[in-house]
Amino acid sequence: MKKIYFLLLATLWFLPIKAQEKTSYENCKQGKIKSKSLTINKSNVGQNIDMKYSRLQFDINPYERYIKGSNTIYFEAKETLSSFTLDFYKTLRADSIIYKNKKISSTHSGHELIINLPNAISSNTLDSVKIYYQGQPYDNESTGGFSNAYHRISPIAYTLSEPYGAREWMPCKQDLNDKIDSVDIFVKTQAAYRAASNGILVSEKLDGTNKIYHWKHRYPIATYLIAISVTDYMYYSEYAKLSNTDSVEILNYLYPETYENVKATLSVTKDLITYFSNLLIDYPFAKEKYGHAQFSWGGGMEHQTMSFMGAWNFAIIAHELAHQWFGDYVTCGSWKDIWLNEGFATYMESLAYEHFEGNESYMKDVLSNFSYALQSPNGSVYVDDTTSINRIFSGQLSYSKGASILHMLRMQLGDEIFFNAIKSYLNDAKLSNNYAKTADLQKHFELYADRKLDNFFNSWIYGRGFPNYYLNWSQDENNKMTFELYQTQTDPSVTFFELKVPIRLYSSSHDTTIYLDHKFSGQSFSLQLDFRPTVIQLDPNNHILKSQSIIGYIAFQKVSENILIAPNVIDDFCRVYLRNSFNFKAIQLFSMDGKLLEEYPNGYYSNFMELNMSWLPKGNYILKLTTDSYSYSEKIIKI
Repeated sequence: MKKIYFLLLATLWFLPIKAQEKTSYENCKQGKIKSKSLTINKSNVGQNIDMKYSRLQFDINPYERYIKGSNTIYFEAKETLSSFTLDFYKTLRADSIIYKNKKISSTHSGHELIINLPNAISSNTLDSVKIYYQGQPYDNESTGGFSNAYHRISPIAYTLSEPYGAREWMPCKQDLNDKIDSVDIFVKTQAAYRAASNGILVSEKLDGTNKIYHWKHRYPIATYLIAISVTDYMYYSEYAKLSNTDSVEILNYLYPETYENVKATLSVTKDLITYFSNLLIDYPFAKEKYGHAQFSWGGGMEHQTMSFMGAWNFAIIAHELAHQWFGDYVTCGSWKDIWLNEGFATYMESLAYEHFEGNESYMKDVLSNFSYALQSPNGSVYVDDTTSINRIFSGQLSYSKGASILHMLRMQLGDEIFFNAIKSYLNDAKLSNNYAKTADLQKHFELYADRKLDNFFNSWIYGRGFPNYYLNWSQDENNKMTFELYQTQTDPSVTFFELKVPIRLYSSSHDTTIYLDHKFSGQSFSLQLDFRPTVIQLDPNNHILKSQSIIGYIAFQKVSENILIAPNVIDDFCRVYLRNSFNFKAIQLFSMDGKLLEEYPNGYYSNFMELNMSWLPKGNYILKLTTDSYSYSEKIIKI
């Protein structure tokens, strides 16, 4: 019996750890999580009202962790109602609630404030109440929604509300289905300090030894994106050009001791606004401003029209700016869909690197996200526990894997489809200045791709894990290439990741890349070439977030002139091709030390047999085929 030996070449795919500056997910996540162990039992309040307007008035002493103020709420009844409920932290106290110039009753239980109206109001009625309150917004259950600290010798008081912190410093409707149409924010503080907030600074008026700052914001806003910060700020403005040649003010509030250094770092903001506006749609709050307010918590937080920043580098500046489109203008409609905010902002950072520094910097950022995402092989991008703040803001899943998925979509669909779909998503009248969920984004990608993307979104957003690839290939004397592409998954929640897999074939004189439309494991492909490649690479440019890839060279075992195992490197099945019909007396599988592991049904076989080896651990084995006249034994490799 003639035996033919073949060489198996394996190339494992590993990802480099990013050597660039601190990553956006670390900075942005740090700007949101003060207690990683804290979990929240989220209440369901305010469902019978539609928030229309808030006039917030605060009396702030930055030396104290104490808040005193009022919230005048205009609301529309969604049904006939005689009471409604707001989120209101248990350590705060409602001094009085005024309705039509009279005090009305309320009940404060846990973190909920129930407001009792003297008479029922009918559906679609616009009405209002004013709530006067005060208290210390902090205890061991606090998320740090209102904090005070020091920089150098100066005090600072600031808010940080995402996801569940707004109730710690104001009575509100803290959910993701009802943006407030507009807000006015008045902050009274000592005259030595300035107050930063959303929208346009309308006025600053002396009031004895104090000043009252009035900020006006006339765009719809999610409650968690309202913010104030008070300290001895220095400030300056720059202006960025938009795609339609208009400009937008960039207003920066900075600590005096770091003013010059941070000012130099922030100069890139105007170029980033211009770039994002040209790539996507114009900066969505252009009638007011964009800006930064320095604060004493690490990282950054994308408060609408003014990001609060504790770190200053290209990554975090680009990331928080990108949130103005993804997170503020179009806001995730559930904390389960937080990747629509964080995945996009993280990927926009990569695109900023690509635009300003080139493809090498883009890929370095992409591979950094790949590397971090791969550390969570059994987690889904779709958040499965919204009571855990740390799970919502998982750097591996919500940030890095979310960004990696967008990179893959771009590579799978092409730039034209990818960016047109995103523009369509941002321009959707149902989503802009409103909320969106993953299905809304998928709809826009399908519109421009002109095909269903259920497998992609189900696998990558709702499913868990990543694919592993094994490619077998051979080339005959006429340069016909044959491929067999196998896939396994790191988590059983996904049975198969259906993707176009790039294969690069090159020699000293030729270089070509083909795309295998991979729909099932073990799928065969053929290609006629006019050269013999010396090197074959699977996904050479990292289009796919994968755990590993292995390439097998001529992975066919010719057992005899009439029997062929193709391939001898197997996943769940061993496939044996028969030139003639055989009556097998025994079909046996042995370990390499000769131990019998399995006997398959013998008998008459014609043309083809498929042996189930899904139960078999990875390793090397011997398959023995016995007929009336001969016994054939060959090595197989389980991956």
